[in-house]
Amino acid sequence: MFRYFLVLVSLSAVFAGPLPDEHTAARIVNGVETTIEIRPYQVSLQKISTGNHYCGGSIISENIVVTAAHCVRNVEASDLQVRLGSTYYNEGGILVGVKALKSHEQYDRELLWHDIAILKLEKPVKQSLTVRYIEMAKKVPKTGTSAVISGWGTKCFLMCDLSTALMEVEVTFLERKDCASKNYQYGEKIRETMVCGYAKDKDSCQGDSGGPFVAEGKLVGVVSWGQGCALDGYPDNIREPISKMFRYFLVFVALSAVVAGPLHNKHTAGRIVNGVETTIEKRPYQVSLQDANSGNHFCGGSIITEDIIVTAAHCVSGSNPSQLKVRLGSTYNNEGGIVVGVKALKYHEKYDRDLLWYDIAVLKLEKPVKQSSTIRYIEMAKKVPKTGTPAVVSGWGTKCFVSCPLSPVLMEVEVTFLEREDCASKTYLYGEQIKETMVCGYAKEKDACQGDSGGPFVADGKLVGAVSWGLGCAMDGYPGVYADVSLQKERGSHFCGGSIISEDIVVTAAHCVAYKDLSELQVRLGSTYNNEGGIVVGVKAMKYHEKFDGDILWYDIAILKLDKPVKQSSTIRYIEMAKKVPKTGTPAVVSGWGTKCFLTCPLSPVLMEVEVTFLEREDCASKTYLYGDKIKETMVCGYATAKDSCQGDSGGPFVADGKLVGVVSWGQGCAMDGYPGVYSDVAALPGRIVNGVETTIENRPYQVSLQKERGSHFCGGSIISEDIVVTAAHCVAYKDLSELQVRLGSTYNNEGGIVVGVKAMKYHEKFDGDILWYDIAILKLDKPVKQSSTIRYIEMAKKVPKTGTPAVVSGWGTKCFSVCPLSPVLMEVEVTFLEREDCASNTYLYGEQIKETMVCGYAKEKDACQGDSGGPFVAEGKLVGVVSWGERCALDGYPGVYADVAALRNWVLDNAQKFLVSSEIRHYLTSTFKYLRTLILMFYLTITLIVTLLCVAFGETHAWQWTKRIISGEETFIRSHPYQVSIQTKAHEHICGGCIINKFIVLTAAHCFDDIEPHETKVRLGSTYYSKGGRLVGVKNFTLHYRYKFSIVPVYDIAILKISKPVYQTKTIRYIKLAKRRPRTGARAVVSGWGTTGFGTNGISVHLRKAIVRYIDAKDCASFGRNIYRVFITETMICAETLDQAACAGDSGSPLVVEGELVGIASWGAGCGAQNFPDVYADVVALRYWVNNALKTLIKRESSEKQRKQMVTKYNTNSEKRNE
Repeated sequence: MFRYFLVLVSLSAVFAGPLPDEHTAARIVNGVETTIEIRPYQVSLQKISTGNHYCGGSIISENIVVTAAHCVRNVEASDLQVRLGSTYYNEGGILVGVKALKSHEQYDRELLWHDIAILKLEKPVKQSLTVRYIEMAKKVPKTGTSAVISGWGTKCFLMCDLSTALMEVEVTFLERKDCASKNYQYGEKIRETMVCGYAKDKDSCQGDSGGPFVAEGKLVGVVSWGQGCALDGYPDNIREPISKMFRYFLVFVALSAVVAGPLHNKHTAGRIVNGVETTIEKRPYQVSLQDANSGNHFCGGSIITEDIIVTAAHCVSGSNPSQLKVRLGSTYNNEGGIVVGVKALKYHEKYDRDLLWYDIAVLKLEKPVKQSSTIRYIEMAKKVPKTGTPAVVSGWGTKCFVSCPLSPVLMEVEVTFLEREDCASKTYLYGEQIKETMVCGYAKEKDACQGDSGGPFVADGKLVGAVSWGLGCAMDGYPGVYADVSLQKERGSHFCGGSIISEDIVVTAAHCVAYKDLSELQVRLGSTYNNEGGIVVGVKAMKYHEKFDGDILWYDIAILKLDKPVKQSSTIRYIEMAKKVPKTGTPAVVSGWGTKCFLTCPLSPVLMEVEVTFLEREDCASKTYLYGDKIKETMVCGYATAKDSCQGDSGGPFVADGKLVGVVSWGQGCAMDGYPGVYSDVAALPGRIVNGVETTIENRPYQVSLQKERGSHFCGGSIISEDIVVTAAHCVAYKDLSELQVRLGSTYNNEGGIVVGVKAMKYHEKFDGDILWYDIAILKLDKPVKQSSTIRYIEMAKKVPKTGTPAVVSGWGTKCFSVCPLSPVLMEVEVTFLEREDCASNTYLYGEQIKETMVCGYAKEKDACQGDSGGPFVAEGKLVGVVSWGERCALDGYPGVYADVAALRNWVLDNAQKFLVSSEIRHYLTSTFKYLRTLILMFYLTITLIVTLLCVAFGETHAWQWTKRIISGEETFIRSHPYQVSIQTKAHEHICGGCIINKFIVLTAAHCFDDIEPHETKVRLGSTYYSKGGRLVGVKNFTLHYRYKFSIVPVYDIAILKISKPVYQTKTIRYIKLAKRRPRTGARAVVSGWGTTGFGTNGISVHLRKAIVRYIDAKDCASFGRNIYRVFITETMICAETLDQAACAGDSGSPLVVEGELVGIASWGAGCGAQNFPDVYADVVALRYWVNNALKTLIKRESSEKQRKQMVTKYNTNSEKRNE
């Protein structure tokens, strides 16, 4: 594919340049001989028929040469050859033919306007000592800059022969305005895209047409034309004898670089090369920066808040806000959407125009812009993605290299993200040019290098970079370079806040410390300033919440353990953590070393604070504000109109009523109307067993672990009958049944025993989440569990024990406070039972907080305050309480508080009985429903078959579109889908598709392994063909989802395969990332695989194929199939369809991919491309955590098996020795 870098040239001449004839060749006059080693970018254009040199040129990539358009006028590519790598134009180096050539569409032979062309060589030429690609300048040098012109010119004017040796002459660079000034004679003939070169007492006026004009090591011009040589009057403004002073001129084409150039020049905009058209609905954060006068697009940008745009510094350096406008919400850069003026702009203080270091800027719009389907603020990444992460660059680029105009339609190209270290490595050719504020994107045979300067570079749905610069376009070894948007911190510099809560414990945000090394961290305490004073203490240990989600900042809390205790003083005080959430409207304060304005101000070295109003979670998520369901149960908010707390330092304290109520987490912009600051809710932290001892499930066989479907433990519970579990209301309130499962009969919360789903749940009607009153709930398991040595139902107490009775709390808690991880082993602690009256007495400090449905447990110097919420509190062998809440841990005077089981026993029994009755009714209805469902499906399939046969019989096959395997899809290559694998028999017969997610693991559909064993299968990776090529490896083991079953349709249809040996990433094998969030219905998706060539046929495509489909979530999909799908679609399924494309039989297990992430595994469908009957996929987002948990279990199982084998081997060896 021919790639052109759009170098738009505007030349106005009085003397037409030479035609492509050897007798008209230009010359270097009074130059000096040089060598090709000094000018390795210089090439000679020659006629094949004569072998004579007639024009110069410059090689800019492995197969592209830039020259003048007048050099190739009326010439065919087959007439030309290029000599490279030689000091002599008539010998040495290498000769390469020309495959294609292209002159600018607006080239004018009379005026030599747009006098530029490119040649595509017949074969690529590698770099060496004598051949080097030259970088095209990103900006025009300053007048007075030294420059060099080279070529095979004459040593005198007209009467001398061409020099056979390469010549060069040094000249002084002149900017356009200086060359067009009254100092010289050209005047208005010098147009906006022309520059000049001048040499006193030397002559460079005819220095090889098309040859290089080089300044500061970069190509700044292409030799185009000149007015004679030392002609009187060109110029004559220097009053010296002509014999003493000659002024000669050449006019050069100004090469505007990929991402730089004059601000208001339409010829300097960047480009997306070999990208595809997209829409603003897909990239609603994309904006176009435009000249306020002409309306021409010149750079891209990204909207991150209602009035802030991020772009590249080089786009706006030297400009005034009044010169700029921004077009938002349009797929087109010249129409549609809205156009808004710019009120202010700021580029980074450390921006370096030469190195493009800190190449980032922000614009403030004249008026706020609301979000819509075509305008969406994009979140800036908080951390740099990993190398290999798929990324997208978008902008209004060209569809080819050099000679195409800017596309009026938005374009995008997919590339691979490269971290700075990888981009600067020897794998690529930039080396030390890649600075610490840069990241890269690379795609072989694609080009993102010119993707609109300043435009968005997006990975994982977040802004990770702003398009900055690059060498050439799609040049092998030269990725595109981007300004690194993610937050950076210098060594020893402040980056987050925190709160000290005890002598050696600091609370902060999880996103501040996740993935950081302890050696990187230190804490400054007791100072008003973040860079001096107070004391600095190292960090000994850290722990962020097990459920922390870096994408949605859920459970965004962490604790640090200092490496030495810090005593309280006038400048250091431990703050108490709130036990309950304040009421909405409570005054609160946020403090930190934040900025005094948004984005463009540096951090304040002085401590800042702002007063805001506290908002409870429900209020923050209400329609009064604009976050909606982004506000999760572990979040609270703070809001202040016309004040800003959004940048009060992540991790810093949010304080109300003198207590720590929150940790600064995230927010949308700064002081944006309707967007409060969001904080981690300190009062909502779950509990643990502290300073307990290990026990076993045989000692506490009633203990159970409540887990999310991802397999992570979050609360305890007690089994009281074959299918009823008692726990705390606050553990399950507002949770979806599909999220829950219960592990029973195991000493460990992450393995062993049995795992059972939850069929129904009920928490007390009077449960109060603020004061944890009536904090009790029951769960009904989806199948009965029999008693054994590790599972025993516990009896509920009928009356409250006496104060002083010994009691035991158990659970999977920590062995210390805050900084210890949850124990995987069951723990217990002995405490003393306290009746309600005693717990509420003056002996302890709770007072009236202890209500009539509460009892307590206390042990001095022991701690049960965090003994797994919902877990059992047992005295005299009976369940007397359910772990509910407490004031921190082991605080003197503060017992642990439990829901009183004796007081709530009747409620538990009554509701358990209701479960039984409703279960019987439900069983009857379910049986009837299944019967009807079977009849409906059989009826539908029968009708479908009859219609299809009739259609075939009468030639109307279009009725059901049974054509190709992926209908209206297309053949593709493994490099485009390097995660795709073929699961096949040992005889190389394709069974199912799949995708590789790490070096050992392949994901596929569970139903693929209904009737086959691991040893009977192999996996082919890295090949476009399922029958040959790539790598073929065996399958060591596989695990099907524990809920998988196939009655009428498969449910929980997912499996993981462990392959027999590791497979590492290459160009044709890439691990795919599992999506964490579902796309919206309508999102563009890709399905690939080797399936049958039609529904009901046996032929399988040998060549990998793909189809573009439309993603549909479960809720929307249930309405398809004339509502028949409503019977079959579950919460772990999603769908995809278009009117004429679908996956087909044989594609089972293949990946459904959206924006480079795996969202589905092909499972089942009603047909192949049948309209209104989408294909159904296992929902990877819903099943992601099962995958992760299954991987851990698989690893542990193999580790245990390995240890067992080692022990057996050792035993056998010892036995043999004894026998000897």
